[in-house]
Amino acid sequence: MSFGSIKTGILVDSSFFIERNPISVNLYSSGTYAPHGVTNRKTYTVPVKKFAILKNAVAHQMIRTAATTAVTSGTYITLTTGGNAFYVCFTRLGEDKNTIGNSVMQMSSNEILLNAGDTVDIDTDNISTDGTIKHVGSVIITQYNL
Repeated sequence: MSFGSIKTGILVDSSFFIERNPISVNLYSSGTYAPHGVTNRKTYTVPVKKFAILKNAVAHQMIRTAATTAVTSGTYITLTTGGNAFYVCFTRLGEDKNTIGNSVMQMSSNEILLNAGDTVDIDTDNISTDGTIKHVGSVIITQYNL
């Protein structure tokens, strides 16, 4: 492996380039919501002639006010690549957790390579009849030039 200096970055070997000043994108959504269907809260799409690395994804939700008839709710962080969608991490609260303060969280510290055109979404849902749930979704994305 040889190292060489490049105007805007460092050449690690002849096939892989790392930029010295990548752009950090913090995709974050937080809010307390009444019942709702699947709703997109934030989206990031890797621009043309870029690639990115996704890391430190967190999905969390907590009951703020209990529902009269609780069903399920969720916070989802989804990666769509090549027309296929995959959960990076997600949480589900079922009717057995319908007490104020109950919460669930999932974290993923895996690094995932994103190519141009790939999208990352933070979505939520709450199909109970009433009550409110705080949903939090967070992802750190580092974007590079090709």
